[in-house]
Amino acid sequence: MSQKVRKQVYIEKRQQILLRRLARTRGVSEAELIREAIDQQASSGAPQAPDPAAWAEARRLMLAQHAQGPSPAQPRTWRREDLYEERAQRMDSGAPDTLQAATKLADEKDERIHFQSFEVEVSGEGVRHRTAYDHGTWSCDCESYKTHAQCSHTVAMKRTLGRMIPKTIKA
Repeated sequence: MSQKVRKQVYIEKRQQILLRRLARTRGVSEAELIREAIDQQASSGAPQAPDPAAWAEARRLMLAQHAQGPSPAQPRTWRREDLYEERAQRMDSGAPDTLQAATKLADEKDERIHFQSFEVEVSGEGVRHRTAYDHGTWSCDCESYKTHAQCSHTVAMKRTLGRMIPKTIKA
């Protein structure tokens, strides 16, 4: 068994909730999950910084291509509408039962579709916030949520999604 060193760390309340839930679900200690996360980060390697010269060259090529406009030697022979129509025909002919079932699910979304977890970006007044829902727990990276455990972003998502979110939510 390896020797362990005691460390004290500060995490956000939402992280504590997630940590407890994950530990319970997996049947391991919270400390074990933290150790696994450290090992995973270490093994993934440090993110490499983008190569500014490569990006500059790629941008130069794209701008040059854009400046040339459409190729007169190979004019476009299709219309966007034709592509959409072809795609719709493929879907209709290949799986009419699937489309019928999908339509029914969409029409009855409040009773049939229930989110378990997701993350969205909500645009506020000039600022974007990461708002998440995970098995009954909401979170947001805005200051209001950090201080009051509720914010306009989570409430807006709850109102938008309606009954597709289980009633046991904490927002």
